Amino acid sequence: MHAFRNFACVLLAMLSVSGTAYCGRVEAIQGKRYTLTHQHGPWMILVASLSDVKGANHTDGLTAWEAADTIVYELRTKGIPAYTYSVDEETVELDGANSVQNAARRVIARQGEICVLAGNFKSIDDDDAQKVLKWIKKKYSSSIADEKKGGLFAKTPGQPSPFGGAILTINPIYSGEIQTRKLDEEIIGLNSGAPYSLLENKGRYTLQVATFAGGSVVQVGNQSSTKAMAMFEKNFGSNLVNCAKEAIALAEALRTASKYGYDSDYEAWVFHDQYRSIVTVGSFSSKQDPRIVPLVQLFGGRAGTPDNNIISDDGIVPATFTIPQKPTVQNPLKKQWYFDKQPRVMTVPIVK
Repeated sequence: MHAFRNFACVLLAMLSVSGTAYCGRVEAIQGKRYTLTHQHGPWMILVASLSDVKGANHTDGLTAWEAADTIVYELRTKGIPAYTYSVDEETVELDGANSVQNAARRVIARQGEICVLAGNFKSIDDDDAQKVLKWIKKKYSSSIADEKKGGLFAKTPGQPSPFGGAILTINPIYSGEIQTRKLDEEIIGLNSGAPYSLLENKGRYTLQVATFAGGSVVQVGNQSSTKAMAMFEKNFGSNLVNCAKEAIALAEALRTASKYGYDSDYEAWVFHDQYRSIVTVGSFSSKQDPRIVPLVQLFGGRAGTPDNNIISDDGIVPATFTIPQKPTVQNPLKKQWYFDKQPRVMTVPIVK
């Protein structure tokens, strides 16, 4: 372990993330909680989303918070700044619909989940971000993976590590400008000729309304069993291929929404990268385009009420798109998607 730790520090000490070198300059105190703030990021690595196992499958083991704090401490001993984030603790007031250009960026966490985010990167293209992401996905071995800790992990095809589904994402409480990425050949290849490709959008801006990401999700406090794992993967497991398929399916449904009982069709677009697929609507020449606000109100989350029968830890319930819009016994529900709670205006990528 000592030799490995020295190797990791030598490797990571070569990196500079947002002006902060890793080894020797990252505090790591066991038992101390390092909470995410708006000053971190803007780009970070979503290492894991953790939740407690409830019901009959629960056994003794770490709680989600104990597991999250353990991961943060372990990464910090390797010189990687890491933090916890929970929507249950979120106190930052959401921007209103009239402040679209400053809309809060959020990690989409299910109720009761605790996210572990690591690193502080200026852009998704940052070489250091790619190196650290690769190390976490392939080399990081956490003590919470010990069977005695009670961890239950999603399995991502082709990624045997428990953290193989780690992805780059935006600090969920960051409110500044996000640096526009330069498209490399791989990204262009993923999107060129693809259905509803955002690269074909003629506008300068578009509104991101849905995100499909293959992030690592972990449940703790439970031993692995065939039945529990099957249920877990049904609800939490995902991979990038399925993410792309779901994004395309949602875009197609939005473009033909009137066929399913909605008032109109929507100009929907899809964009893929190595970490996720997103769905956007509209094409705008300005962030102040008056058409944006109604779309934010339509696709954005709304305050939960007893009538919708959905319990939300932050009081915000995501909007949904269903096929059909109003299911009946004769025409039952066939498909349902959830939109991001806070849509955000983004720059349309340009192939240079």
